[in-house]
Amino acid sequence: MTAEAVQAAARHMAAMHADAPRRLRAHEGGSRDALLARWRAGFDQVLPFHGEVVDAAEVTEIQLLALRFLAGREALFDARIAMGRLVADGAGVVDGVDDAARLATGLERLNASALAERFVGWYSEYADDPAPPSLRHHYVAFHAFDQVRAACLRVRRGDPVAAAEARVLTGVALRHLRAGTVSMVLVGGVPDGSRSRLAGALAERLGSPLLSSPGGSHAHDLWAANGVYASLLDQARQYVRLGETVVMDASWAVPSHREEAAAIAAFERADLVTMRCGHENAERNGHDDGVRTAYLHAVGASRPWPGETVVDTGGPSHVALDRALGLVRPFGVADVWRHRTRTTSISRMNGHAAGGTSDAAGRGPARRRRPSRRPPGGGLNAQERLE
Repeated sequence: MTAEAVQAAARHMAAMHADAPRRLRAHEGGSRDALLARWRAGFDQVLPFHGEVVDAAEVTEIQLLALRFLAGREALFDARIAMGRLVADGAGVVDGVDDAARLATGLERLNASALAERFVGWYSEYADDPAPPSLRHHYVAFHAFDQVRAACLRVRRGDPVAAAEARVLTGVALRHLRAGTVSMVLVGGVPDGSRSRLAGALAERLGSPLLSSPGGSHAHDLWAANGVYASLLDQARQYVRLGETVVMDASWAVPSHREEAAAIAAFERADLVTMRCGHENAERNGHDDGVRTAYLHAVGASRPWPGETVVDTGGPSHVALDRALGLVRPFGVADVWRHRTRTTSISRMNGHAAGGTSDAAGRGPARRRRPSRRPPGGGLNAQERLE
């Protein structure tokens, strides 16, 4: 299948969704609890095939990752419903991205992972859909596992190729759930430009929001710093509830700030990734003596960071970025989907999560637009719009 054909299919699906009847009744398929019930039914049907057809450890990890994502993402699904993202298809009412992920899973079965990503990206662009990458990955994983379930039942009927298909699709589901993990990423260390550059590059590569504290949050007054970090962490909490991995650029020198971040991540079912940036000249780069002294005093008085990893920002920037990416996505970055429909997408989701119905500019209810026939971002050559 060619890229042009995949793009045309994405445009057609978005057009169909734009014209489809829309309902907000969550129980019809688009709610978090409805998806949870679909997952659990699949787990129950696959259970007798553990060890015989599918790897029991892999399926167990799929179950843990899927249920963890859903447990912390009720606000995301509620926002999707409020935005009118449920569409009626032949099987009932589903989220539009759920429907797109079903076709993307078919591309995955053809060993066309890159086209699967591009299809979902094109669909999101044509549909003007701000769904976070984690949700797209989650739905692809769900449909892959649903096909695992179907393959297992075919094994029981004597299908000679079904067992091999089930094992391949189990790997697809697990790969996407790992890639869609929601994380809070603390990029800390000596407050110099190299740390902030790394945080910005990491957020860009992940397609994630970047939160930076004013002045690097190395305030002389600890009480002032407490307020800065409280605001930073409150924003991060809202993002992870909406399925966004968030990168936070701050010194993170005081243990209580890191401990609060860990507590929020645990409560919201998000991974916490901590990295301390530094290099031998960091203390002398671009900061006045007062600020540097305040930071070093905080570091000297703090306990070792729990779970920290030091990232050397004194060498080539791409080496530091690769190191940081490896910490956030330890199973590889090949499946990191960075596509974003537009820069206001996260704020639009936040507005609906808070109960609002206006668009990003506050101009009243957001209107669903029929997809343009012009390729998003100038067509197939505008790869930067997909990355």
